[in-house]
Amino acid sequence: MDILEGLGSIGIDLETVLQRFSNNAALLERFVLKFPKDETYKALKQAVEEKDYERIEREAHTLKGTAANLGFDLLSEKAAEMVEKVRKNDYADLEPVFEALSEEYSKIIAVIESNG
Repeated sequence: MDILEGLGSIGIDLETVLQRFSNNAALLERFVLKFPKDETYKALKQAVEEKDYERIEREAHTLKGTAANLGFDLLSEKAAEMVEKVRKNDYADLEPVFEALSEEYSKIIAVIESNG
């Protein structure tokens, strides 16, 4: 199984994402392979641990956009949910959302690392 098939197996809508990349699978794969090297998730995790809400908003917003561009819709949705909670000063339920985000992130990284 190649990396894109692997992502498809965990629910990534490859048809839509490929359209975003002008049906260039090699280009999409190149960007997907860069995703694990991106430091945004690590920075978000640290911000959550430190309860640095301004930084949580910034890092979650960045992750939301990156994930959306790569078709990682659930990851993007969870990041967007974190952004909204911080903007509404709703910090009580932030940790469970981050846990769900982390689960999705881990699934994506596992597929990339095992197929890349």
